[in-house]
This record gives sequence, structure tokens and C-alpha cells, in this order.
Amino acid sequence: MELAGHHAAMSPSSDPVGLHTRAASDLALIRETMDRSGRFTAVSGKGGVAIGIVGALAAWIASRQTTDIGWISVWLSAAVVGLVVDAGFIVAKARRLGSPMTRGIGRRFVFSLTPAAGVAALLTVPLFSAGQVELLPGLWLLHYGAGVLSAGVFSVPAIPAMGACFLVLGTIVLCLPPGWGDVFLGAGFGGLHLVFGALIWRRNGG
Repeated sequence: MELAGHHAAMSPSSDPVGLHTRAASDLALIRETMDRSGRFTAVSGKGGVAIGIVGALAAWIASRQTTDIGWISVWLSAAVVGLVVDAGFIVAKARRLGSPMTRGIGRRFVFSLTPAAGVAALLTVPLFSAGQVELLPGLWLLHYGAGVLSAGVFSVPAIPAMGACFLVLGTIVLCLPPGWGDVFLGAGFGGLHLVFGALIWRRNGG
């Protein structure tokens, strides 16, 4: 009887451990479900506006270059600056919202955007080497638009809309004679980012 009583007295002490384990498991399941069904709202309107300013300046400076190497150097430098600035705004906003980029919906957003941008970067080298510089504006606009449209499935409505606009600009510039590249690149990476960045800033916060 004493042994039975001893076991009966000890059993409640093991329950909190089991309850804690089940609670942690349930919490992880809830978090995973929310990540799958939610949207990545850490896209930064401020970052979009910043990219727009960089893109507009790049279009103006690039249009005044007299060599292909000078022209592409301007746009590649603008791409690096824009990427770093926008990434900084997004990471800061993601931390405020508790939406990390390394898991869940944040990771899917990044993975959806990256392939198209990577392909555009890879194709830039052989096209430039072959002297097909006039094809680069359309290539950049189309691939960027495709990546943004794909990533926009996991984000706020303004993102896929912006991606679709980039696709339209890329298609048009490929149908025009050479000489319109900077105009359409400025309209896309400058104008569209300014417009949609301001829209996201207003509706979804900085």
C-alpha cells in the first residue's frame, strides 16, 4: 500500500513535463500553419522608395554615358546599392514584425524572387560580351518582373501588381528600336518603385 501511495504521489509531478511538451508541439504546429497561410508583410515601402530614387538617378546618369562599359557600370552599381538598401529596410521591418527571413513565409518569398534575378545576372555577361547591349533593358525588366510577380504570391497585393507592370515594360522595350532602354529602365526601377513603394508605405507601413 505504501508503494502504491508513493507512485500515486509521484505521478502528478510528471504531468507538467508532458503538458509542456504537448504545448510546445502545438505551438510549433500553429506557428507552421500560420507561416503557410500568411503573407510576408515585411516588404518595405521605404525601401521601395529608396530603390526608386536610385533607379531614377541611374537612368539619368546612364543616359549620358558614351561607352557600353560606362553604361553597364552605372546600372550594375545601382543594382548593388538598391539591393543593399532595400534588404536593410526589409530585414529591419521583418524584425519589428517578428517575421524572420530565414523560415516560413519569409524564406518562400526570398526563394521565389531569387531564381529569376539570378538568371538575369547570368545572361547579362554573355549578352554584353556579344555586344547585344540593347537586349539588356528588356532582359532585366522581364526577369525582375517575373521574380517579383512570383514572390508576390506570398506578399501584399501591391507586389504582384508591380511585377506585372515590370513585365509589360520589358515586353514593350523589346519591341522598340535601340535607344529606349534608359527611359524604360528609369520608368521601371525608378518610377514603379517610387509609386508602389509609396503605396506600400501608406497601406502596410514603412
